[in-house]
Amino acid sequence: MDSICKPPEADFYAPEPVRLAEALSYELHEMETLSTRFSEARRSLDEFLADYLTRVGPLISRLSKLVDPSREDASEMAALPLPESSVPAEGAAFQKELKRLYRDLAKACHPDQQGGRADYMQIVNHAYQHRNLASLWSLSLHLLPTRRPDDLHQRLEALRASRRLLSSRLDALEQSPEYLLMQRVFFERLQGRDLVRAIERDLIQRVQQEERRTLFSQMCTLATAR
Repeated sequence: MDSICKPPEADFYAPEPVRLAEALSYELHEMETLSTRFSEARRSLDEFLADYLTRVGPLISRLSKLVDPSREDASEMAALPLPESSVPAEGAAFQKELKRLYRDLAKACHPDQQGGRADYMQIVNHAYQHRNLASLWSLSLHLLPTRRPDDLHQRLEALRASRRLLSSRLDALEQSPEYLLMQRVFFERLQGRDLVRAIERDLIQRVQQEERRTLFSQMCTLATAR
C-alpha cells in the first residue's frame, strides 16, 4: 500500500550524503503517514467494536450457550463470533525491528550512559511502549545521525523494509472481518439503515427460538422420565 506520491527527483550534482539524507527524509514522511493512518483506523475500529459488542455481545454469548455444538446447524446458529482484538498481530519481523531500534536508542540515551539524557530516554520508552515504529525511526535519525554513505545506505534500506512492515499491518487491519463489518455498518448508515439494529433483532429471534427449543426438550425429557 505505497503512497501515490513519488519521491523527489535526485539531484545528481549534490553530494551523496545529501541525496541519501533526502531519501531518508522522504521515506520517514511516508512511514509517518502510514503510522497516522494505522492509528486512526485502529481508533475508529476500537470505538466501533466497543459499541457493537455492548449491543450485540451479550446476545451472541447467550446464543452460543444455548446452541448444542453437536447439532448439524450449530455453526449457522452460532451467528457472529465475538472479536477478540482489533489489532493485527505484529509479526516477528515487526517486533525484531522495534527491539533493534529501541536497543540502539537506549544505548545512546540512557542516563547511565555517557552523554545520555533522561528526557530523551522517556520519549524513547513512550514510543516503544506504544509500539510506534515510525516514532522510533524518527528518533533514531535525529538522535543517532551519521553522514557516512555506507551507513546511510543501510539505514535507507532498513527504513524501507520497516515501511513495508507497517504497510502490511495496515493492509491486515483494513482487510480484517471486524474492519469490513465496520465499513459495511457505516455504509448502511449513510443509506439510512441501522445494520447493527438488524443484527440485534435477528439475534434476539434466534435466542428466543433456542430458548423455546431448550424448554421443549426439557419438557420432553421430564415426560419420558415419568
